[in-house]
Amino acid sequence: MKKIALLLFPLSLAAQEPLTYEAFGKLYSIGNFGQGPADEFTDLVLIDQATGTFQVGFSQADQAVIWTQATESGQSNISGLAVGQLQNDDRDEFALTSPFSNRVSLFETNQSTLTTNTRHLYPAEPGTEQITPFSINANSPVDLLVFGNNGLSATSQAFEGTNSLWQGTEINRFEQPRTIDYDKSPGGDSKLVYRQLNQIFSADPTPVTITNKKALTGIVTTDNTRLTYGFFDGSNNAHLLFFDRGTQIARSSRITQDLAGWTTPATLNFPKPLEALVTVARANQDRLVALYEDRTASLFSYNGTSLTQITSLPGNHDLIAPLGAGQFLSKNGNQWQTLNANDGALIEAGVLPTTVTGSNVLFVSGEPFVNPDASPLFSAQVGQWTTVASGANSNWNVTALTQTANGLGNPSTQPVSPNPGSEHALVNQFLPEVSVSLLNGPPGAATPEVFITPGGGNFLPVEDESLEIPVSFSTTLDAAQVFYRLGTNGPWIETTGSLSLNTATTVQAFARKGNVTSPVQSAVFSSLIPASLSPGDIIDFNNNGLSDQWEESFGITDPLGDEDNDGANNLEEFENQTDPQDPLSGSIVVSGQLTAQFEEGKVILRWPVGLAGLNLESSENLENWSVVLSGITQEGSFFEFEIVSPTKGFYRLR
Repeated sequence: MKKIALLLFPLSLAAQEPLTYEAFGKLYSIGNFGQGPADEFTDLVLIDQATGTFQVGFSQADQAVIWTQATESGQSNISGLAVGQLQNDDRDEFALTSPFSNRVSLFETNQSTLTTNTRHLYPAEPGTEQITPFSINANSPVDLLVFGNNGLSATSQAFEGTNSLWQGTEINRFEQPRTIDYDKSPGGDSKLVYRQLNQIFSADPTPVTITNKKALTGIVTTDNTRLTYGFFDGSNNAHLLFFDRGTQIARSSRITQDLAGWTTPATLNFPKPLEALVTVARANQDRLVALYEDRTASLFSYNGTSLTQITSLPGNHDLIAPLGAGQFLSKNGNQWQTLNANDGALIEAGVLPTTVTGSNVLFVSGEPFVNPDASPLFSAQVGQWTTVASGANSNWNVTALTQTANGLGNPSTQPVSPNPGSEHALVNQFLPEVSVSLLNGPPGAATPEVFITPGGGNFLPVEDESLEIPVSFSTTLDAAQVFYRLGTNGPWIETTGSLSLNTATTVQAFARKGNVTSPVQSAVFSSLIPASLSPGDIIDFNNNGLSDQWEESFGITDPLGDEDNDGANNLEEFENQTDPQDPLSGSIVVSGQLTAQFEEGKVILRWPVGLAGLNLESSENLENWSVVLSGITQEGSFFEFEIVSPTKGFYRLR
């Protein structure tokens, strides 16, 4: 660990479930990950979405921050982060998940022992995508709501600790779910807010289901829609702000006093395209910080009616994070600074430590290098110079020393509780990447795996025979069920043996034993067209009129689809040799009587003279059409219209 000078951050949002923010490939949130009730300082967790590595910064009473090393979470392409008292009643944990991981990983990172404990939750349905904390039952650890898509329906499940409260399915997916504490008065309540069918809803999770759904009218959302909320007008009722990343507009609304619905949305205009909006809590009126696409940022006041810019923040910013009442943190690379929410004034600045992956104590099930069945069960970060680990099963003591300016400090022994079955511990000396840190993966129990054999690839059909590819499955879970599906949205089918493929497709599979589920694995099987085939010959095993090689190149299988929305379906694009994903790749054929001939530098449209009563019309946007009055010639039994140096243009007979 490394200490960095920093001012104190009182955790003013202790009664609220922390909101997860997203900016430039990072998910982040605040919480109290410290030493229990006595530690009331705001801590910060940062998740790299692509790699899944995380880092926690602990605020200290001596005006310092202790940062954990960057640690592997065991997942990648992270889609959900939640913070709350998910297991403990004295400090927060954070949880994360990712598509096809089929699990939620929960991390307890405690600064007193400098260890990271990990456990996994396995939802009943595969395809977990989103998570959010929610206090369903008063006076109990925070519950966790889990949302996903199993390919056939949207799934939801509520966990209290490791126990499932309920599970359900719907037709439409829950997207961007967030827990909103909309009433900050004593005894105030929370709402689940989420996106579904491009619309915003609020709802009430209960011990048995999600109920009381209310739609917010007047706001159409997209996959880029994000939200923040705060208490901006001096009242106890929160305003929710919705915005699309890459736009300059946000819409503001709040849940009505009688909980019957939403207030009419107001429009807020920002000077630049937005990447994130972050709320900074203050005693009387919260502030907004806008992080723009160009990595600049501005501080705003908002009173529920009007938006006023206070100042533009100097420099560039990777993320903006709230840090308790009246302060926020800005990060750019490994540089950080804390700023005052009243006027944006600089409070403190510093450098994040150079981070490495790995930990310095690895617990295994048997004696390493002697027992061939010994396997890693748990890893931990304990101090810096770790020397001795003694114990058995889940009760161990680890002795470590901390590096100081004057050399090594006094040894300190801390209790560590690895997974049951830990018989031996491999001890690394110094935390950076040496010895054991190169051998172990993420903390916690090993994740089960499923294997698809062969692992995909290109396959050439035998002449005069159909394509036959034998596929088999195996797993590290003994006596487990294995489920597979063809494509990425089909039904899951339990398999007891091998599978024979006769067409190019994607195979996905996962294994399950009891309540433990492996991540979903994918294998892409493609068929190749023999080089001896003439250009007019195609292989079309699914008989949809499209060449299998053409389908593979563009990832398209529906002949009637229109991927680039240019008015020509995929079959017409294939027959006319245009790019089905580029509306600028050529003129548009929207009638079986209108054809296009592509030549170097020009396109010739042609249609029978028998259609002389129809007009040739053109458009640049598929909305406004005009009749082409000149340039049409007759060649034999066809009319022709030549387009030189074609750009975006849409044509039809009408």
